[in-house]
Amino acid sequence: MVHFYRNVWTAVPTGKVKEVAPMLKAIHAQDDTQAATEKANLIVEKLRAMKLAKAAEIVAAGVKETLSCYALRRKLPFDQNQQPAGEANAGDPPTNASG
Repeated sequence: MVHFYRNVWTAVPTGKVKEVAPMLKAIHAQDDTQAATEKANLIVEKLRAMKLAKAAEIVAAGVKETLSCYALRRKLPFDQNQQPAGEANAGDPPTNASG
């Protein structure tokens, strides 16, 4: 995903990055591959309308690879944002068993 963003940024002028960034994030915010592909297609058209044809080409060419993360999500035994039982984040305060 990071490489996908970086590749798109090479074709986006500095002044347009703040406008394009949420568009790219919206692709990966979709619930499934089909919705993400549809969102990517809309964004390609929007980038072309913004006269960012090279960025649109990069999105169109790289979207299939960047969406491979959706296949991984289906294979995970638990939600990737949820930690397995008994594990704590390094920044979590220690639990006090005595209450």
